[in-house]
Amino acid sequence: MEDKERKTDNVPEEELREAELRNCEMLGGDIRRYVALGLSSLQLGEVRKGLEEGIPVEGYLKPEWDWEKMAEYRKALEENINLDPYLQPDMDYRQLEQIRLGLKDGLSVVFYANPELDAEQMKEIRLGMEEKLDITLYAKKEYSALQMREIRKGLMQHMDIQEILSPSMDFLVMREIRHQYKNGIKDRSFIPKNLDSKGMRQVRKGLEAGLDLTPYANEGYHADQLEEVRLAFLDGCDLRPYLEKGYSGAMLRQMYERWKKDGTFPEEDFMSQMPVQQESRVDISEDRMSAMLVYSPEEGKKDAVTVSDLKDFLKANGVNQGIMEDVLEKIVKEQKYGKAVEVAVGKAPTEGKDGEFHFHVEQGSSGKPRILPNGSVDYKNISRFVMVKKGELLAEYIPATPGEYGYTVDGKFLMPKRGKEKPPLKGKGFLLSEDRRMYTAAMTGKVEVQEDRIEVSDICNISGDVDMSVGNLNFDGDIVITGNVCQGMTVRATGNIQIQGHVEGAVICAGKDVILANGMQGAGECLVQAGHDVSGKFFEYATIRAGHDIVSNYLLNCDAQAGGSILISGRRGMIIGGISKALERIEATSLGNDVEVPTTVELGMNRNMVARYSELEKQIEKTKKEIDLLTNNHQIFVQRNQADHPTCVLIEKALDVKEKECQEYLEEKKELSEQFTKCRNAAAIVHSSLYPGCRIVLNMEILVTTQEYRNVCVKLVKRKVTVLPE
Repeated sequence: MEDKERKTDNVPEEELREAELRNCEMLGGDIRRYVALGLSSLQLGEVRKGLEEGIPVEGYLKPEWDWEKMAEYRKALEENINLDPYLQPDMDYRQLEQIRLGLKDGLSVVFYANPELDAEQMKEIRLGMEEKLDITLYAKKEYSALQMREIRKGLMQHMDIQEILSPSMDFLVMREIRHQYKNGIKDRSFIPKNLDSKGMRQVRKGLEAGLDLTPYANEGYHADQLEEVRLAFLDGCDLRPYLEKGYSGAMLRQMYERWKKDGTFPEEDFMSQMPVQQESRVDISEDRMSAMLVYSPEEGKKDAVTVSDLKDFLKANGVNQGIMEDVLEKIVKEQKYGKAVEVAVGKAPTEGKDGEFHFHVEQGSSGKPRILPNGSVDYKNISRFVMVKKGELLAEYIPATPGEYGYTVDGKFLMPKRGKEKPPLKGKGFLLSEDRRMYTAAMTGKVEVQEDRIEVSDICNISGDVDMSVGNLNFDGDIVITGNVCQGMTVRATGNIQIQGHVEGAVICAGKDVILANGMQGAGECLVQAGHDVSGKFFEYATIRAGHDIVSNYLLNCDAQAGGSILISGRRGMIIGGISKALERIEATSLGNDVEVPTTVELGMNRNMVARYSELEKQIEKTKKEIDLLTNNHQIFVQRNQADHPTCVLIEKALDVKEKECQEYLEEKKELSEQFTKCRNAAAIVHSSLYPGCRIVLNMEILVTTQEYRNVCVKLVKRKVTVLPE
């Protein structure tokens, strides 16, 4: 099937592609490659879904595949199914679906993973394997899917399947034979082999009603004659003697109607004198939606009848619309005269569709846990919200349609019912287009979608605890949690994270600040990381990384690093155990304790910073030399008027790379220089007790305290760590 591109009057394909590319980029996709491959918006949508699920999308990055084929491959990857051994270039998505479903159920799909079999044939073979049938009897391309279905159902009925194992047998005949077995007719030796499905149906229904029509089937009577005899028999009227005299189906019907009226049959002389010629007529149904034709040309003129004659007759009898010319052609070709045949049907009016909203974002997560490749269940990564980017299309309103007119066979038009419009969506955080059809996000954040409402917010509010029932959080914006963050959970945000409850052994990562109204008891299994400040009531056995400051009431056996200062204040205000590092200042009420628990504080520069600075100087010098060499070589080509020479072009590219590389080194060196400046006045300030057993490192100089100090400031004086009165 060709790729069904999403094109609307207001959102061109290019804009849809751009939106999907932005989504892919946000998820870490290689958008340059996607652009180079020329993927459509729908194909990019499948790439995005793969990136969201963390599966390798390389396997289906094939622009020649339509999006539906990509979707099937993606679903297989999500189910940990490898389709590669069965892929054939000319397989469509429906064939891949049958292979995927078979592998998912543990079937040996080699029996049907053949591009010469269409999807429906594959399906019938797959269903047979699921039902543990002998599919080798029909898993052959010579059988159509409909024939396969009848053979499969026959096997399920435990019938003698050999009788219908013929690719040349019509599936309707197969079905009739199967129905005979199903209804207890297992000995078919007395049933003629040359009957069509209609004749077989009449024989079967006759036997089911207690009427054996097989002798007449052997004599070659038509199915319409057998049907009239059977229907009359059900009402207590036996027309078999008249069938044996060669009466047509129409004449048998007249015999039955006469019997039904007064309980008698016409005299044989009367019937023998009944003219074979019937009157041609057109019967139009009461609702004027169907017309039946009984056409009986004069004797000797049957071969002269044309389709045009039949159409003229119909129009003369009031039938002007819905005439089925293929049926008229069949009547003429097969000379089906004197029989009632439906030749025209009307068309009911199609009601207009009500206006509807097509949402381009998921209406919340299903909240179902994910099955991991090893078979375990991931209860933590259950997404509870959907993220959108600013400008992303959220919803599109499709206006109501007027519907389509219908008609009767006599040409009367039938008025359709127009669809109902829906009111605009309510909510906030979105922009509505001038034509009031397109809803786009006014900001980057989470979106909540209901039937009549959309809300986009850059703050994610979690009422209650973050535990297995909520799952891990990953939000582009701020997160506010009113409860606790439980053991083993992860909370990530590009903005601030504010937690009003306690934090157990969890991972908390924020692009800006982390604010803990209470504290963290990490048990050595937690991490708090912030681009700016980290603040909390207390931290125990936690790893803390802050781009700027760490502010708390006490630290107990923590691994804490701050790009600015560590400020421990309050009634307790102590740092006990662990290691605390800061560039500028560490301030606490007390440092260590009276049992001399080993406590380390490091301030200012360290060996890694110095080594990196030295390495940067060497890299900058080396890169500048490379730039000078490339510049000189480039000038030689320019002076020779060979600026477009391939080698000169390569030099220009290399020069651009080296200049960018050098600029990055210079910026990193500048940042380190600024840090060194901050380190010059680094100090540890203790407002109460500095206990023995504390290891204080100041700009790589070390002091280990052997006595208790009170109200002191520890600084570097003449390259020596010195304890001074505060």
